[in-house]
Amino acid sequence: MNTVFERIRNTGIVPVIQLEDASLAVQLAASLLDGGIDIAEITYRTAAAEESIRNISKHCPDMLVLAGTVLSVEQAQSAVSAGAKCIVSPGYDEEVVDWCIKNNVAVIPGIADASQIQKALKKGLHVLKLFPAESLGGTKVLDAFAGPFAQCMFMPTGGINADNMTLYAKKKNVIAISGSWIATKQNIASQDWESITLASERALLSLQGFEFAHVGMNSTNESQVQDATVLLKAFGFLPVEKEDSIFCGSDFEILKPTSKEKNHITILANNIERALLYLNKKGFALVDGTQQYAGTGENKALSFVQLNKSLCGFDIHLKRR
Repeated sequence: MNTVFERIRNTGIVPVIQLEDASLAVQLAASLLDGGIDIAEITYRTAAAEESIRNISKHCPDMLVLAGTVLSVEQAQSAVSAGAKCIVSPGYDEEVVDWCIKNNVAVIPGIADASQIQKALKKGLHVLKLFPAESLGGTKVLDAFAGPFAQCMFMPTGGINADNMTLYAKKKNVIAISGSWIATKQNIASQDWESITLASERALLSLQGFEFAHVGMNSTNESQVQDATVLLKAFGFLPVEKEDSIFCGSDFEILKPTSKEKNHITILANNIERALLYLNKKGFALVDGTQQYAGTGENKALSFVQLNKSLCGFDIHLKRR
């Protein structure tokens, strides 16, 4: 995968920015970086776009700058000359796509139907912008595209906000979520950088989709296993026997004495690779050798890891939902 697309996938959120005043670009970028987001899509909806891209590219080297709402080859040339590393268009524009391919510039064209996806595939493009996502059917259209276009990853935008972003984050064919709710025009105009940083932090946490899955508890003999299952059954947690454990409902796992596992808490995540990058900044790391994978080729992804920290003696497991 192209390194630009890897960066987009790893971050998982692309704020869409409309800047009226290029002098605010660096402060805006800094507020996003403070919140943990290192990508910004600067749209060509205003005359300040090119200078804004140039300012961020020059003064914020840690920020990956995308140019959005690119409607012509001239705008693509302007964006790249200013430092943009990727061109994003609202629709499928063949002239823009061809120019980007010819000049080895990453491009994410907008698509709204299967015919446009097929055009993109013929050009060798597999990362596409789904726009306008909500109007097209939201996550339902992503599910519909997943079958015939399993090789494609989508960046949905249009109608996505803090309330519905988690629905998109759960989809395996979503490379990143794009939207303007993180850095609104109002907050930029009022220079409310703190609100933008806070929105960035909240969005990154929501993106991970962390959710309690179950608790696993050791046993030292078969009598303990039976006592535990009887006790939990009284509360309606019915036992289902597995090879190394007995699940009581979905919340409790009683580990058999022969199990190699220890007391643990399992937490679900939308994307373990992305969650590890997020958690690394908070002092977590995976325990090498615990990795489990699902899928093959470019679709191969971590499905399970153990983390290097424990909670009151319980190991912490991450499992992909």
